[in-house]
Amino acid sequence: QHFDPSELSSLLARLVALQGVSDAAQVVATAIAQEPGLAQAVANTLIPTWAYAPAAVVQQHRHTGRIKSFNIIAGYGFIDCRELCRRFQSDIFLERAQLGE
Repeated sequence: QHFDPSELSSLLARLVALQGVSDAAQVVATAIAQEPGLAQAVANTLIPTWAYAPAAVVQQHRHTGRIKSFNIIAGYGFIDCRELCRRFQSDIFLERAQLGE
């Protein structure tokens, strides 16, 4: 279901009018609990433009894969990791700076 712009404006105004950031965050968390597929869409929208994943989450959820391809001239490539490919339906992007020395 798609909302018309006036409905979106009204919903946004009501969310912003809540008492504090934690109340607004609770509304979003409740919506995600009711529609779990929304979680990844929200994360994709927010990270890294508006927020970063907590370091603990990144460290606790490491995966192993193999470099599938790497273009030395362009400075990027892709990592093949079956678990992450199943989860995100794509290979993982790799930049030259992530390789270290």
